[in-house]
Amino acid sequence: DDLERADLLLEKARVCAHHVNDLVEARTALEEAVRIAPGHQGALLELERLVAKLDDSAALLDVWELLAEAVEHPLRKIHYLLEIGRAAGGQDYARAQTAFEKAEQLTINAQAGIAERVARERLRVAEVHGTPVDTVTAIDTLATLLLAAFGLAGPDPSASTDRATAIRREIVALRRRQAQLVRGETAEKAWDVLQQALALVRGQRRRAVHVEQDLHPGGRLVGVLAARAPRGAEPHVELG
Repeated sequence: DDLERADLLLEKARVCAHHVNDLVEARTALEEAVRIAPGHQGALLELERLVAKLDDSAALLDVWELLAEAVEHPLRKIHYLLEIGRAAGGQDYARAQTAFEKAEQLTINAQAGIAERVARERLRVAEVHGTPVDTVTAIDTLATLLLAAFGLAGPDPSASTDRATAIRREIVALRRRQAQLVRGETAEKAWDVLQQALALVRGQRRRAVHVEQDLHPGGRLVGVLAARAPRGAEPHVELG
């Protein structure tokens, strides 16, 4: 049957690659094995090693996609999907996004740290290769995950653990970055994002950073802040 033929082709490829040093013939055998048995993990893993050795990045992406389908353990699937997301970002961003979306779906029943890892990778790739909208979306996903973890420390910042304090500071930094990216859309939207950051640091003694430093010099958001701030108050955002 197909699996037996794939096994034989895998053995042929190993002989060609490791004993005869005929990488072309080895690759041909492996590609045929994968064609007739797409879920054959042995053939896929051998093909992954071979195309990596040949520095064929396009073929490597194809193999990782097949491996993500073939393996059963969710963490292994996520591993291959993250590899696709990292590698495809610069040449096929839509493909990278699809991989990250599949990985995010697999984190629903995984540990919180796994979901955070996927979100961080997606944000990193979005910042380098995506649009501002992609980055804003990725920031929102990561900030939401971090906020869920921060909630475990309780609402009182003075009682927070070191971990919660670090999370709070990172969320504030993410929201500030998000506000900078959306400022070209509407001042109201940027203000709403900064309000989320302000809610995390209100009541703490931290150096104040004026909104003008984070926003367009035209000051459209400054006007919104001034209108909403208490009379006589200087509009600013405190950072944790």
